[in-house]
Amino acid sequence: MKDKPVGTYIGRTSLAAIGSKPSTWAQSLPLEFTAKAHPWHHRMINADFQKTHEEMLAEMAGDFVLIDLIDERGGLIEYEPGHYVTYSEIMKMSNYARVTDRATIVGFTEAWAPHWYGALPRFASILRKHIPEDKIIIHHAYYADHSKIGTNANRHLERMYAEIQRLFPAAASIRASERNLQGDPDHRWGAAPYHYVPGYYEEMGEMLFSIAEGRSTGSGAIIAEPTVKKGRFAALRRLVALRG
Repeated sequence: MKDKPVGTYIGRTSLAAIGSKPSTWAQSLPLEFTAKAHPWHHRMINADFQKTHEEMLAEMAGDFVLIDLIDERGGLIEYEPGHYVTYSEIMKMSNYARVTDRATIVGFTEAWAPHWYGALPRFASILRKHIPEDKIIIHHAYYADHSKIGTNANRHLERMYAEIQRLFPAAASIRASERNLQGDPDHRWGAAPYHYVPGYYEEMGEMLFSIAEGRSTGSGAIIAEPTVKKGRFAALRRLVALRG
């Protein structure tokens, strides 16, 4: 994996959903997806409903686990008290609303917070079973958007990252400089406040390599210039990415 730093990617999945109890009833739903949904989307949805995330973590052989929370923006679907799946763009491509009337949408608002924070200890317990705390990297990803929507979302995210850092005090923490926190209108996946300019990814890459090479450790933001060089992926042999 010398040329590919990301070994496993669990995305479009809320940490609260990973920390949720499985629901036998929800697992039996006859879900179908539109043609827009990629097979990877199907795998993420199936893992979310079947709650196989812990098995996935147990099978991962990564040097580090990278966590960011930008995909929490969709909110949660609660099928039963304490039983959540992620209300992602992928779920909106499915027939879930037609096959059940028991789903409650919990949007990314103040009302959502007790659900997320309540499920977080179980997520932390699952992660600790399989990943040493000093191998966890928290990527403080934020909206590159200064509108009311972006400001409110970033306020939520700030508190959430603080809680993740509290649960994993030995984890490293990385955050881009303000000059690189900009949306890219020409991004390969389209314009969005969480699809950033190239400088953002270069800066994040340099911070990751600083940790992998032992130049920076411990909690707190790491200040680094965006100077990623060819061949540096060898230092970060395999990265497991959890994107809540």
